Amino acid sequence: MRFGIHSLDEFQVSGKTVLCRVDMNQPVDRAAGTLKSIARIEACVPTIRELSDHGAKVVLLAHQGSDIEYQNYYCTQPHAQVLSKLLGREILWIDDVCGPTARRAISELKDGEILLLDNVRFLAEEQTLFELKLCLTHEQQAQTLLVRKLAPLADLYVCDAFAAAHRDQPSLCGFEQVLPSAMIQPSQNALLVIDVQREFLTDSTRDRVSKIQKLTESGKYDYCILTYYKNTLQSPSYSRLHWYHAMDACADSLLIHPPAGLLTVVQEKTTYALPHESLSDLVGLCTHIDVVGFDTDACVMAAATNLFDAGYDFDVLGDCCASTNGWDYHEAGMKIINRVLARQPEPDQG
Repeated sequence: MRFGIHSLDEFQVSGKTVLCRVDMNQPVDRAAGTLKSIARIEACVPTIRELSDHGAKVVLLAHQGSDIEYQNYYCTQPHAQVLSKLLGREILWIDDVCGPTARRAISELKDGEILLLDNVRFLAEEQTLFELKLCLTHEQQAQTLLVRKLAPLADLYVCDAFAAAHRDQPSLCGFEQVLPSAMIQPSQNALLVIDVQREFLTDSTRDRVSKIQKLTESGKYDYCILTYYKNTLQSPSYSRLHWYHAMDACADSLLIHPPAGLLTVVQEKTTYALPHESLSDLVGLCTHIDVVGFDTDACVMAAATNLFDAGYDFDVLGDCCASTNGWDYHEAGMKIINRVLARQPEPDQG
């Protein structure tokens, strides 16, 4: 167990029905009925194979597009076809999510078989606007249609949808309230990119952009988190420091563009660092995190402090960090980070 979350190796899954939430959301060519990328499906394969090889009856829940991403709102049938080729075995698919047909198919599964249900976001309770407007508690999500219909058929819930784990929806949060639950314990390396955005581009930060971009393309990381700072009338930067920049910042302000195959989450923030809860949601169970970005003496330092307090294994890559106020501020920030967070001994005072 890590951070209070069970890992899959703590459970015997042979002969058990396992509901596995995966993230297979990909750009769709609606005219051709095909997927433009299969990167996220490839990322799911190890988990699905492990469950199937150990004799579980595997039921996959996945989303594709949403009400606010309608161009990619589509069924999951193409995903089943791709997954079958990647695994080299039959993937059962059904155009139902939790109705009688889906429940019958689940109850008829044999050990090792894999069933992919249709797009969970065909249900209103999985829609983004439903999530944002109703703000259900996790206990209330456990009473939604999806959970009430499928949970009684299952022995275990497994979440492998790391790129969607920050969402507050029944398929991600509701099942954990009523079923034994686990997450795969991956050897995942994350790159946390702090506020590399147009508003902070200066002579002292400019050369770091290409270095960070190369990091995202290095193949070293399984997961990338991009934050951007948006100043507001309520933020400390405006209300206390009278700093008026970055008021119009948005995701388009970001200067880093990770390759399509790298799972990436973009997160807005209005304070120096993300709150602990938000940070934990984003970083999840990553085994190591590299921190880069702007400003070393402010937002990077704050993020590092939060990671340190939460017990994560991480490094701050100084050659990929910078401060808008210049080299001296960057150097001072790195000294504090290295002294306090790495617990380096105080210099001998003689």
